Amino acid sequence: MTALLQVENVSCGYGRSEVIHEVGMEVRQGETVCLIGPNGAGKSTLIKAITGLIRPGAGRIRFAGQDITAAPPPRRVEAGIALVPEGRGVLPTMTVEENLMLGGYVRRREIDIAAEMDRMMRLFPVLAERRSQTASTLSGGEQQQLVIARGLMSRPKLLILDEPSFGVAPLIVAQIFRTIRELAEAGTTILLVEQNANMALEVAQRGYVFESGRCVTSGATADLRENDLVREVYLGAAV
Repeated sequence: MTALLQVENVSCGYGRSEVIHEVGMEVRQGETVCLIGPNGAGKSTLIKAITGLIRPGAGRIRFAGQDITAAPPPRRVEAGIALVPEGRGVLPTMTVEENLMLGGYVRRREIDIAAEMDRMMRLFPVLAERRSQTASTLSGGEQQQLVIARGLMSRPKLLILDEPSFGVAPLIVAQIFRTIRELAEAGTTILLVEQNANMALEVAQRGYVFESGRCVTSGATADLRENDLVREVYLGAAV
């Protein structure tokens, strides 16, 4: 498979504080890749570097064969990168439909936006039921589904999900991960950042394990499940 996203020896952080150190990773076309690790390991900082919210102090980021290391966030969205941020981030006073419309702004043609809106309503039936409600009236799980749908409205080449299970009831977590699996089976390329290592390793084909700003191991998820470090620290299994 062709590498869609390539992160090459990237180091970055905030001000003079370096959070991630010489990280390298890639996401290939059509696969689901997970990043796992504890809070503060650098996962979200790496996502911010990929989406352009912070600029690497060293290293290079390539997307679809283009160097995007210095590209601003809007250019990355137009190139096909969509981020579903941690903590939902809906626009509470706007309706479900209005939130989705904002996600489709890069599509430009009304016919394309309408077709994508219909697809989201089929993919997330609860959003069809709540279409005219303001986002603030939705439950936490419904808001999470809304932000995933909003990210998909642009038909991204790469969908980045940052902690989709955060603050969501277990029943809704299972539903969200079923949706992620369905998206992957339909060919969506996904980069999943998730503390719930069990769920992440179930849905992804490959994974990277982060500790203290570094990637300490990586590989096929089947192999990571048998890795002593991953089993003991992240899966809660006795070794």
